[in-house]
Amino acid sequence: MLLSRRLLLVILLLAPLTAYSHAHLRDAAPADGARLDASPSEINLRYSEAIEPRFSSFRLYRVSSDGEGDKSISLGSPDAHEGNTVIRLPVAESLARGDYELRWEVLAADGHTTRGTVSFAVSGD
Repeated sequence: MLLSRRLLLVILLLAPLTAYSHAHLRDAAPADGARLDASPSEINLRYSEAIEPRFSSFRLYRVSSDGEGDKSISLGSPDAHEGNTVIRLPVAESLARGDYELRWEVLAADGHTTRGTVSFAVSGD
């Protein structure tokens, strides 16, 4: 009986922590830091909880090494799957050799926003 009361107390104390968590990026394809032989046709992002795609932004940039500024690359509309925890972003053009950074900001279903980046390089033509 004492053990079950302690277990119930632990569950009640931890419940608010999960209710107020943020949507964190669990994994990406291509992975952060990946070196690709060819241009990806899409970028996939998996979050720890459901996001609101309509109120989230995803921008891909070719990272400039010559100081001219990063060049924006067109992405297709985000396509949500698996209860809005997986986002597929079609890459609208073939990426040339170089370094790229996806900058994302998402609104979680719980109302919190998180942001981050995923960097990768294309080494082939």
